[in-house]
Amino acid sequence: MKVTEDAFLKFRMMNKKAHILITIFIGLVVGIFIIQPLGISFFMHDSQGSLSKWWSIVKDVFQQTLNFEDLGQVVKNILFGILGISLALMYYLGLRKK
Repeated sequence: MKVTEDAFLKFRMMNKKAHILITIFIGLVVGIFIIQPLGISFFMHDSQGSLSKWWSIVKDVFQQTLNFEDLGQVVKNILFGILGISLALMYYLGLRKK
């Protein structure tokens, strides 16, 4: 009986770690590929003042997001990735408390 309880506890701990790693990965992807292009495109659209060019700005910002050659862009990707991970972990931990 003790062996099955230990195995079950080990499985639960591995399962929790897997859930947290999946949550971190999802947060990273959301931060880099959704939050960053939308945030920067809204800022650029607001600063330029044109009403009809937002979609073209989104396309340009998304292409810029995929460019990992520029050091500034890499820093932006890291920061927005951390933002996405933070939001995903807050959501995940909030679901676990319920």
